[in-house]
Amino acid sequence: MREFAIDLAEQAGRLLLGYQSSGLSADQVRTKASPADLVTEADLASDSLILGAIHARFPGHTLFSEESSSGDPPDVEWLWLVDPLDGTTNFAHRLPIFAVNLAVARLGEVVLAVTHDPSAGHTYWAEGGSGAWVRAKFRDHPLQVSTADSLRRSLLATGFPYDRATNPDDNVAEFAALDRRCQAVRRLGSSALAAAWVAEGILDGYWEAGIKPWDTAAGSLLVREAGGTVTDCRGEPWQLASRNILVSNGRPALHRAILETIAEARRQLDRA
Repeated sequence: MREFAIDLAEQAGRLLLGYQSSGLSADQVRTKASPADLVTEADLASDSLILGAIHARFPGHTLFSEESSSGDPPDVEWLWLVDPLDGTTNFAHRLPIFAVNLAVARLGEVVLAVTHDPSAGHTYWAEGGSGAWVRAKFRDHPLQVSTADSLRRSLLATGFPYDRATNPDDNVAEFAALDRRCQAVRRLGSSALAAAWVAEGILDGYWEAGIKPWDTAAGSLLVREAGGTVTDCRGEPWQLASRNILVSNGRPALHRAILETIAEARRQLDRA
C-alpha cells in the first residue's frame, strides 16, 4: 500500500507539473466558496487520476477527497484522505509551493501518510511505528524534528481561512502575537508542506484553523513519526474530525508556549 501510494502521488505530481508548464488559461481557474478559494482543471484531473487508481486497486476502501467530499470523514475501516492539489492558489500563480497529499486511516487512526512536493521532487512518507522519511533521488532519508526549545529560537508557519475577508475568526491576532515572539512566522499556502517541513526539522511549528482532514491527516502522522507533537489549537488530542491543528518539534516548552500565545491572543480578541 505504501509503495502504491507513493507512486500514485508522484504520478499526480507529474500531471500537475505538466499543467503548470503549459500554463493555465483564465477559464481553467474557478472559485469555490469565496474569491480566495480556487479550483483549477489541474485539481480535478489529479483528483480523477488518484481516486480512479485507488478504487481500482482497493475497491472496498472509502475515498474522502477535497474535490468530491464534504462533511466529517466517515467512520469506516479503511479510509483514504485525498488532497489532489494542496496549495492551489500558489499553483495557479506558478509559485512552486504545492503538494499532493494522501493519507490512509484505519478505524479512525492514520496509519499511512504520503506528501509529494512536485517542484522539489521530494516525497515525504510515514507509516505508524516505522518512522518518517523523505524520498529524494530514489533514496529514503529519515526525518527528524528540530531541537528549538523556545519561541525566540523558533521559525513557525501558519495559514489563514479562505473567508478571512468576512470571518472575524481570521487568525490575524494569533499570527501577530506569535510573530512578535518568535524569529518569524511564514505563511506558505500549503498546509501539507508546512507539516512535512516540521517533520523534516526545517520549521519548528505550524498551526492553522479552518482546515479539513485531507489537509492535516498526512502531516499529523509525519510529525509524530519524526518525533514531534500533534494537538489541536487548544492542546487537546488531534482527531480526523478536528478543524484546527498545531504541530511542533515536540519540545514541551515550545509547544506549550505556542498554545499559551494562541490562547492569550484569542482572549484579547474576545475582550475587544
